[in-house]
Amino acid sequence: CDPARPHVLIPMPGQRHRIEFMLLPGEDAATMQRPESVDGVLRRLIGDQPVTVERAAVYTFHGLIAEQWRSGRILLAGDAAHQMPPFLGQGMCSGFRDATNLAWKLDLVLKGAPDALLDTYETERSPHVREVVKRAIDYGAIVGKIDPEAASERDAAIRADHRSLLFGLPPLLPGPLVLT
Repeated sequence: CDPARPHVLIPMPGQRHRIEFMLLPGEDAATMQRPESVDGVLRRLIGDQPVTVERAAVYTFHGLIAEQWRSGRILLAGDAAHQMPPFLGQGMCSGFRDATNLAWKLDLVLKGAPDALLDTYETERSPHVREVVKRAIDYGAIVGKIDPEAASERDAAIRADHRSLLFGLPPLLPGPLVLT
């Protein structure tokens, strides 16, 4: 994570790439979407390689959780119930978990089970969602450091922890994703 301009470069099918970069303090979203601004950032990130920008958009990441997920026959799930920054990649997963939790309950209620069964949905899902949203926000703060000294300390801590995490793990076996 480059503290001068935190960014991610994601390879896509063909010769395409998605490049996401953080707006720095004082930068204006509308200005940064202009072709000359995007080109300026790209040149600093990838040099003079020829590029075609297909789309430029500014996203604002935030963590939101609805205060109430059920009101009578209305149930909120997925992004309607909770929104989270993308840093852990759990937004859609959380929506799937909501749907899975609700599906069997709705099926039973439609077959005559007490309506109160639906009251357990938020009770069961909310603690997990709150923890994931909190961690995603925390992780975003880690990867989005723009102070060089703080970023250097972060990088050293990750390198040290990374080695300790690998200690004692067996080697990867040959397979389609591992070449020996």
